[in-house]
Parts: sequence; structure tokens; C-alpha cells
Amino acid sequence: MEKPFLTVRSFPKGIQNCYILKPDRGNFKLLIRASFMYGDYDGLNKVPRFDLLLGADVWDSVELADASTIVTKEILHVPRTNYVYVCLLNTGVGTPFIFSLELRHLKNSSYKTQSRSMQLYLRWDLGSKSNKPIRYKDDIYDRIWSPYTMSDWKTISTSLQVNPDINYQQPSAVMSTAVIPAVDNNSLTFSWETSNSTSQYYVYMHFSELQQQINNQTRQMHIYPNEKLWYNRFRFLYLVAYVLYSTGPMSILEFSMKKTEESPLPPMLNAIEIYQVKEFPQFLTNQQDVDAIMNIKTHYGVKISNWQGDPCAPKVHLWQGLNCSYDDYNTPWIISLNLSSSGISGEILPYISSLTTIESIDLSNNSLSGPVPDFLSQLAYLKVLNLAGNKLKGSVPSELNEKRENSLLTLRFALNSKF
Repeated sequence: MEKPFLTVRSFPKGIQNCYILKPDRGNFKLLIRASFMYGDYDGLNKVPRFDLLLGADVWDSVELADASTIVTKEILHVPRTNYVYVCLLNTGVGTPFIFSLELRHLKNSSYKTQSRSMQLYLRWDLGSKSNKPIRYKDDIYDRIWSPYTMSDWKTISTSLQVNPDINYQQPSAVMSTAVIPAVDNNSLTFSWETSNSTSQYYVYMHFSELQQQINNQTRQMHIYPNEKLWYNRFRFLYLVAYVLYSTGPMSILEFSMKKTEESPLPPMLNAIEIYQVKEFPQFLTNQQDVDAIMNIKTHYGVKISNWQGDPCAPKVHLWQGLNCSYDDYNTPWIISLNLSSSGISGEILPYISSLTTIESIDLSNNSLSGPVPDFLSQLAYLKVLNLAGNKLKGSVPSELNEKRENSLLTLRFALNSKF
């Protein structure tokens, strides 16, 4: 058994439990992979079912046939923010758990699509001789290539190194094998089934000629998705990987490759990847507000149980003590922060000044000390400020007093040490 499946993390408390991934900034796509196997780790012999969230939307449901089934969820994702939230959502059918969560960086020039997210449907290493998956170290991106063949296919291979495409960096171990039709004049055909007729897919075919040609013979073929010509007279390059991919989403269930009339050699395919378009329509909280509230959480050591994942989204899992602004066209902003009686101490943090749309702040009944900072006066939309029941000292900034006197601000500071 692989190492990740020797230990498990379960989440018996809370509806939503989240991991926060902070990928290196740069021009990257992300490969995110989560793996699950129940293994009756809790001795209850009841296989749970729960949802996996990415950001504020459901990524997929985790359903296992039995205790020994391994389920892997993998997605290519271009995040809109500096944080990526992967959450396990308790749906009332057992305790969520996870065995491994992996994050890999891919070149942004690879896997070009019109979508920001694609869920892996299949990734096949065709003609594999080992019958074992290939991943890192053969694949520098740690994609997992599963061996696959069919009875009406024949395998060809080479012992020579295949040069990868610079953007996709296919492992030579995958590209050095391929399949052709068992009968020379037949087409090379594969298909797949889907439970959703509206699903859209992106297809990435990986080719490399493995047989050195004599007398200028060239392998050439036509490619047909659902019996419609997609690519005409495709030519192979000897020991050089090439990727042919769909530039837009396709509703396809079958691919067929046929040699051209002038080609003496049958069609061939080394590897294939198919991804299903996955939409994550809900807006995540404005990045500036996320950075601010994360710093507040960290520096105050806030222990509120549902302060996980995105602060404002999804709305049904809004962080306790926050209110946010919502509309159909913009990211949510934090407009209210209530940390009353939260056991926090120290000075009032300057991170609060980054919550530029905040209307209400309640920090009452804690152990805050030091002065009332001037930056609170600069919060243009602040209407309520409750600092009562702390250990604050000094005077209230004149601008805050002026706003209070002009009925622009409700200010409470009773039971502080001295003003």
C-alpha cells in the first residue's frame, strides 16, 4: 500500500473543515489531488459519504463502494485569489476523512482551455508493458498515468528516449509505448460513457513516432470525434512528443483515428488525457479582506470553530461574527466584525484598517490594551465601534469623537481602564 494510505485524518466536529493551500505566486496552473480510502479506520464498518469543496463550490462527492476502495479526485485549477480552499463538507452520512492532499504547479502554457477548472476524467498510458501507473520521478509534474489497452489493439514500443513537448513534459516512459489497431486497415477507436449528457470535455492526445521509417514512409491519419472530421492528415514526428488538443469544450463520446489513403502505416496513439469542464461560479471574498481577516485570526489566535475556508462564501458557511456584502456581479466584502468575548488580547491590530468597507466593529469584553488607534478614524464606512470592557488606555482620537458628536458613529468604550 502507498504511504499516504497508512494514516488518515478525520473530522468528527463541525460541518465544514478546510485546508488552505497557498501556492507560489506566478504564472502557474495548479494540479490539486485528494485521495480517500475508508479502510474501516474507525471500526464502525460504515462507509461514509461526504462532499469535497474547492473554494465556495462543490468540487465533487466522495462516494466509496466499500472499505477498501480508493477514490482519487484530481483537478487542474487556475485560482482567482492567493488562497485555495479545499474543504470537506459533512452531509450527514458519516464522518468526512482524507488520506492525502497534493498540490503541483504546471506551466500556464500547458492545458490551454476556456475554463479556469477541469476535473480529470481519465489519463491513459497506452501500450504500457509494466501494467503499473507512472508518476514522479518519471513525470516531473507527478501526473499519474494509468496503463490501458484493449483486445483489438496491438502494442509497439521503443527503447530509445522520446523528447517531450516543452509545455507538457510527458515522461519518456509513457511516450515510448503506443497502440495501433490489431488489424492494419482498421481504425483506432476509443469511447467513454458519461452519466450527464450535458458534460463538456477537453481532450489532449499525445503522439510520437516510435518506428524509424524507411524509403520516406510517413505515418499519417485523420481524426474523427463522433464521426466528424476534426484533424486532417496528422503527421508523426520520430521520437518527438506532440500534443493535439481541443481548443474548446466538446460533447464527445467517441474518437476514431484512420490512416490516410497514402499512408502505409496504421494510426497510432501513445497517451491520452480527458478532462471534464468544472465551473466554480460563486465569488470568493475580496482578496484584501481575506488577507486582513487571516492576519487577525492568526495574530489574535481566534479559535472560532467555523473560521475555516473562505470568510464570506458560501453564504451558508459565513464565518461566525462576520457579515458580508453580496451581489451577483462582485466579490463579497466584509462589512461587520464581531469578536466580542472572544478572549483576545494585545493592541488593536492595524490589519483592521484594511477592511475598508467595514461598517461595524465589536471588540468588547476582551483584554485589549494600549491606545485606541488613529487608523480607526480612516474607516470611511464605519458606523458602530464597540470597545467596551477592555484595558485600553489614553484618549479617543479626536476624529472618532467628532464623528460621534455628528451622529455619524456609535462609539462605546465604557469599563476601559482610562480615557
